[in-house]
Amino acid sequence: MNDYKGPQRKSNSGRIWVGLIIIIIGFSMLTKTLGFMFHFPNWLFSWPMWLIVIGLIIGAKNNFKKPASFVLIFIGCFFLTERVADISLGRFFWPMFIIILGCWLIAGRNKRNNYFSPNDPPRDPLNEDKDDYTNYGTDHNYGNEMDWDKRVDDPTLANEPTEEETTSNGFHEKRTHYSNKYPEDFIDSVSVFGQVKKNIYSKNFKGGDVVNIMGGADINLMQADIQQPVILEVVQIFGGTTIIVPAHWKVNPEMTAIFGGVEDKRFVNNIAVDNHKNLIIRGTSIFGGITVKSI
Repeated sequence: MNDYKGPQRKSNSGRIWVGLIIIIIGFSMLTKTLGFMFHFPNWLFSWPMWLIVIGLIIGAKNNFKKPASFVLIFIGCFFLTERVADISLGRFFWPMFIIILGCWLIAGRNKRNNYFSPNDPPRDPLNEDKDDYTNYGTDHNYGNEMDWDKRVDDPTLANEPTEEETTSNGFHEKRTHYSNKYPEDFIDSVSVFGQVKKNIYSKNFKGGDVVNIMGGADINLMQADIQQPVILEVVQIFGGTTIIVPAHWKVNPEMTAIFGGVEDKRFVNNIAVDNHKNLIIRGTSIFGGITVKSI
C-alpha cells in the first residue's frame, strides 16, 4: 500500500508573527514622527533593540528552531540592559559569550550522538522535519523507512559483535566498530580560531554539522555521492565555509544570513542537473559567508 502523502504545506504562523512585529515597529515610528502624546523611550529605537527585533523575526519564521534568533536576542538584551539600567556590562560580554558557546557546542554534539546512535541504523535526516520534506517520493525511495532498513547490514551476521562481547568490551569498542562500518557518512566539524579541511569519499553521504567560530572550513565532496536528499547544517560567526560539490548536484541554500550570504560559483552551462542529488544547506551565518563551487 502506498502511504505517500506528498509535501506538506508549511504553516503560516511564522509569517503572521513577522507581519505583526513589522506593523508594531511601523506604528511606533509613525506615532513618534507625528508627535503624538505617546512617549517612547530612546532605547526603544536603539541598535540593541533592532537586534532583538531581527531575532524575533528570524525566530518567528522558523518557529524558533534556529540558533540565530537566540544569539541575536541574547546580544540585544545584553546591551539593552546597559542602556535601560545604566550599568556597564561590557566587560562581562565575552566571558559569558564563550561560556554559552561552549555549552552550545557540547549540547550540539550530544544531539548528534543521540541522532546517530550506535545501536540504531542510520535514519533519514529529512524525516526529522516533516513540514519541509515528508516522504520525499516513493518512486525513488526517498524518505522510505524500508529503503533505509535495506541499507543496514543484518545484525545477526557472524561478523557482528554479540551482546556479551559488547558488554565485556565496553561501549567504546562497540562505537569504534560502528564508526568503521559507516565511515565518513556524516560530517562533524568544529573550527574555533582555525581552519578545517575535509575530503569526503563516502558513496552514501548523509550530511552533517559544520560549526565555525572565527574560523573556516573547506568541505570537498567531489569524490562523494548521495543517494537521497541530504542536509548540511552550517553555523558560523565571523567565519567562512567553502563547499566543493559536483556540478550536476542540485544545491538548495536555506540559510539565515546576517551580514553574509551564500554564493554559488559553479559553472553549470550545458550540464544537466540531477534533481535526485539534492544537497540542502541550512543553518545560520553571522558576519560570514558560504561559497559553493566545483573544481
